[in-house]
Amino acid sequence: AEAASPRKHHNRSDRLTTLLVNLHEEIDALQYENKLLRERLALLEGREGPAARSEMLSAGGLLVEQNPIDPGKRSVSQRLQAAYQASTNRIANSMSMFQHYPFDATLSRKFLGHTDGLWEVATCPTAPTVIGTASADTTARLWHATTGTCVGVYREHKSSVNSIRFHPTQPLACTAAGDGAVHVWPVSVDLPPEPDERGEAGADTGSPQTPAADVSAAPAIHNTLHRMLGHTGAAAAAEWMSGGSSWIASGSWDRTLRVWDFTQGTCLMTRMGHDAEITNVACHPTDRLIVTSSRDASIRLWDLRQSGAEEIKVLAGHAESVSSAVFMGSSIVSAGDDRFVKLWDMRKLSQAVTSVRTEAPVNRLAVLPGKRFIALPLDNGRVKIVDHTLNRMARIPRAQDEVSHRRLVTSTAWGVDETLYTAAFDRSCLGWRLSAHAKDRGRAVTKHTATI
Repeated sequence: AEAASPRKHHNRSDRLTTLLVNLHEEIDALQYENKLLRERLALLEGREGPAARSEMLSAGGLLVEQNPIDPGKRSVSQRLQAAYQASTNRIANSMSMFQHYPFDATLSRKFLGHTDGLWEVATCPTAPTVIGTASADTTARLWHATTGTCVGVYREHKSSVNSIRFHPTQPLACTAAGDGAVHVWPVSVDLPPEPDERGEAGADTGSPQTPAADVSAAPAIHNTLHRMLGHTGAAAAAEWMSGGSSWIASGSWDRTLRVWDFTQGTCLMTRMGHDAEITNVACHPTDRLIVTSSRDASIRLWDLRQSGAEEIKVLAGHAESVSSAVFMGSSIVSAGDDRFVKLWDMRKLSQAVTSVRTEAPVNRLAVLPGKRFIALPLDNGRVKIVDHTLNRMARIPRAQDEVSHRRLVTSTAWGVDETLYTAAFDRSCLGWRLSAHAKDRGRAVTKHTATI
């Protein structure tokens, strides 16, 4: 009986921990709904810009109207929301000790200068110290990853820049914009000197809180190599084809996939199939395969290895709009507004191999090739990191003391040094370093089946 007592106590402790984790997840969901409610109230008060307004109205959730008879009721509602938010924050913070993540994420750098929300962040393979951001302020910016300095700004688009991708072997960038245009332009920038170990090379190595340099002084990039025009709706994304190809694949709100030869600026083929707007395009790193995601809740796989672009499979498993689908080895990872992340085996695409539910809708995810970590940007301002089997690895929390993001995170990207970059609609891009907990180093990670 004495030997059974500790086991019984351990079982009770496990059950209590499970209940507390489940309660924490319910609180996350309530906080997310509360956040949407407050953003709608701010929208109705006219404090948001046009691009943010469009994003808000398509984000889902609650829409609250002002009471025309008694406007004071809204201020009471706001006070109640503030009280509720404070209380749930206290509860959630006290419960966070029960959620275990093998890795910590530490803020390493801030990239500030855009005047509207960011749609995407990308890293440059030919210049590892350069990252790029695409913004609703109609610009794309290049940044020095070590110092946080803006080293170039591309202003040739006339509307929101929705994506930025770098050529795998050449110093080129392609951007897709809300007016349907896809531009190709050179990544030719003067980088500041790399700081030495003491940080004395004249460049700022400072803390993440170091104020940003004057981004208005960043050199402008005017040299547009090619403008590819043809989409009749907003160009959601444009991606370089594999193997240093001169081909670019773009997806649009006009529901079409187009393949271009950027050296000529001509459209090689146009393919239709989606029943709603295309939200993202991704190309296989070694084969001429393209995967598109759409608001019709489907993913489509296209094969360009033969003549023409043939749709070889429709992946139907999500219940709502799919915001992102990318290749990961012989698999495809997808995520969307239904809050599910799904893993598909390309050898058997009839159904997802596994899936896991997140606490909020997921936007444009990114895969770290070597470790096959997946960074999931969420609508609630958090970022979750999972491994290739969708076990949770780390998370970036909501904003606390000006650290982390204050609004929905739209995109993630991995650097060659395994730094994680996150872009959000709070106009900021942040860099993060992952480090393993001491007690988890050298230890296998156990499988988690709960909501990540």
